Amino acid sequence: MTLNGSGGDEFTWSPEEGLSRADIPDPVTTVTDSVAYVLFTRDVTSGCSDRDTVILTVHPDRGISAGQDTTIAAGQSIVLTATGGPFDSYLWQPSDGLDNPALQSPTASVTAEITYRVTGTTEFGCEESDSMNIFLAAGLKIYSGFTPNGDGHNDFWDIDDIIYYPNASVKVFDRWGRVVFSSVGYADNQRWDGKYKGKELPIGTYYYIIELKDGSEPYKGPVTIVR
Repeated sequence: MTLNGSGGDEFTWSPEEGLSRADIPDPVTTVTDSVAYVLFTRDVTSGCSDRDTVILTVHPDRGISAGQDTTIAAGQSIVLTATGGPFDSYLWQPSDGLDNPALQSPTASVTAEITYRVTGTTEFGCEESDSMNIFLAAGLKIYSGFTPNGDGHNDFWDIDDIIYYPNASVKVFDRWGRVVFSSVGYADNQRWDGKYKGKELPIGTYYYIIELKDGSEPYKGPVTIVR
């Protein structure tokens, strides 16, 4: 910051540490700790002198965080949360997709990848900022087969990135059209293990329909059980 001294023709600031110059009325100071600067002034004509003190108080960082980068499906909503502080006010930028950019935890509805930056302001007027990225899921990677033989490898039918679609409908049919597996969402504990009503299904090809419930066309195709 810039100090603003006045009241004389000659100026001397003390201490000199952190000052761009100590013999001008308005030096620039860079400080890391609180400090008291004393300004000595002298009027050349009268020979009179005076002094005054200005105290700079340095407040420590409060550590604002915008949160971790995250991936969601296009059109989904996510709650952003700024942590650290406390801060008197918050401002998220840009405001695109936000219900209220002045909240500590606004809700974002995004249709494109975006970087949000939050700035927190303390009661002293100090500002701290941090940013986070929101990426969009690129679609599903659906594996065409699995080997549910209990050896701990490839025992479940995996669908990459379906975790970003918690409302997805997953159905698997046998060749006669019977539904042998159905779930809403497909978390790790919901994955198909090649069984129907607790019993192992025979090896062969089955057929799936996956609806993401986001307006896109369903995924359809075969999945093979191999033992």
